[in-house]
Amino acid sequence: MEIPEIAMELLESAEDGLEPLISKFSSLIGCSVLVADPYFQLLAGTLEKEQLNEVIIMPEKEIDSGNPGIFSCRISTRAAECSGQAIPIFHKKNTVGYLAAIGYSYSKEDNQNLLRFAASLCGQHLTRKLEIRKEKQKFKEAFLFDLLYGNIKQKSDITDYARIWDWDLTIPHRIAVFSFLNADVHFIRKTVMDRYLQIVEKAVLQLGWKPIALVRQSQVAVLLPDNREESPRNGVVEAFAKKIFTQIAADFPGYEGACGFGTIRDNPADLFRSYQEAKVAMELGILLGVEVPFFSHLGLARLLYNHDTQDAKEFYLHVLGGVIHYDLKENGSLMDTLEGLAANQFDVTKTAQSLFLHRNTLRYRIKKIEELLNAKLDDMNTRLDISAALKIKQLRKL
Repeated sequence: MEIPEIAMELLESAEDGLEPLISKFSSLIGCSVLVADPYFQLLAGTLEKEQLNEVIIMPEKEIDSGNPGIFSCRISTRAAECSGQAIPIFHKKNTVGYLAAIGYSYSKEDNQNLLRFAASLCGQHLTRKLEIRKEKQKFKEAFLFDLLYGNIKQKSDITDYARIWDWDLTIPHRIAVFSFLNADVHFIRKTVMDRYLQIVEKAVLQLGWKPIALVRQSQVAVLLPDNREESPRNGVVEAFAKKIFTQIAADFPGYEGACGFGTIRDNPADLFRSYQEAKVAMELGILLGVEVPFFSHLGLARLLYNHDTQDAKEFYLHVLGGVIHYDLKENGSLMDTLEGLAANQFDVTKTAQSLFLHRNTLRYRIKKIEELLNAKLDDMNTRLDISAALKIKQLRKL
């Protein structure tokens, strides 16, 4: 079929709307066609409906905003990842989205012109569709906001709302949060967080789950399912987080990802607790140097972290004050010795090896510490107090 004939068919289809237009374009070029918004979130396409809900489009290279043209992209679904060609869709000189064709060859000039023509026809339709989607997105974001902040109390209300987007919140879920380890406020902007959201959603898709995620300021919050029968064990979840960090490092050189995982909740009305736990886990993970922190694994740290700062400092000084003052006065290192003992469960042999000390030297230091603290280090209550005080030191940067 000649280009003028194809153009006429596309013009006729365009009168009926965006979906008929891309359906006709797909049949004419023999490739599946996708339409995405300016952030590459899918709006329409000629794939099966089940696949459309789980498609992610990503450019292979950064798009030149000053001279946008046809570019290569990677298109991911739950089943596979393939290549495609895409072009910006303009409306009144503004980029309102992208038209992508899976496996399309644009090496011939006619093919390039055809892709450009199809994109031009999509402009006005896409603008209307984006306006409708914007309203729907507000509703979805409002629902997730209310869910994460505990504003919806009834389980049935939550599960009914979730079905609008084909989400199954009748099974247990946990909340994870992702952010940047070392980014300042000038770096955190909408385009950055939208890209972070895409990376997280793609990683969720690759685990075979539906992406349920929301950007909140400098964080991406995501719901992860756990149906007990096919539980995402912590090892799988840890690998999931590290995969996201790898992509973050690739997309944002010089920056690192951070995360935290809340506990699994059977009742979706309790997911706001998992969200708060995930945020605390991320903050503690940063403080303690834990790359993938789970709230359930943080033990004593999670109790001490929320404790009154002044009270915690007073406890720290009450328990370890004698050693602190001695080290300051004598330029000593008994605190290092005490930390080594606590790290090795107060085992003399293991501590001597880790600190490269002779056992007799370590015993002398233990005796000195006991004198300064007026306590015996073989007493379980003393060990517990010392461990708590050292954890306060680490958390409060004392």
